[in-house]
Amino acid sequence: MTESESKARRDAILDAALQVFSEVGYERATIKAIATAAGIKSPALLYWYFPTKADLMQGVLARFIPVIEPNADIDALLAMPIEDLLRMIGMAMIAMIQNPQAVMAYRIVMSEVLHNPASNAEIARIGPVMILNLLRRALTANIERGVLRPHNVEVSSRMFIGPLILFILGSSVFTAAGEGLPPPHDYVDAMIAHWLDGIRAEKE
Repeated sequence: MTESESKARRDAILDAALQVFSEVGYERATIKAIATAAGIKSPALLYWYFPTKADLMQGVLARFIPVIEPNADIDALLAMPIEDLLRMIGMAMIAMIQNPQAVMAYRIVMSEVLHNPASNAEIARIGPVMILNLLRRALTANIERGVLRPHNVEVSSRMFIGPLILFILGSSVFTAAGEGLPPPHDYVDAMIAHWLDGIRAEKE
């Protein structure tokens, strides 16, 4: 099998996983059902590409809502001006509402987090926690550089993600709550400005 054929097969599996997860949920989805949806006769073949169901979910999130690319240079991201990094994260999260498959993946995550506590930790580890970890490290690095004042990064990182989730929910899930929202870029810039005002180091 050529590299392009292998990639096509992998993408077909992820497409099928997204579909099955959306129909029955992450917890109830089976490898057999995903293999059938992907047109693969032997479910065992899926394990060649994705050893576990968690790996499958990680692949789905990385493909359809890739806030952080799997091969991203984290050190380069941490070296960015904090405003630029926050804008990149914010726009990447909001961009998902323009992609129907990304919206589907987001709804799967939200549904599992709300209704299936058993899968919360697993999904969080391969999704939101990756973003939180990057924010923690970026905030800590900027505190050490004197750009931001010392503060609780556990609180501030979650305070940054919260408004982004509200924008996504108001734009694609609970649209009645999205009335009056400004365009995404304006929303992200205003949110960053307000957020940084509370933690930026004071100039002497």
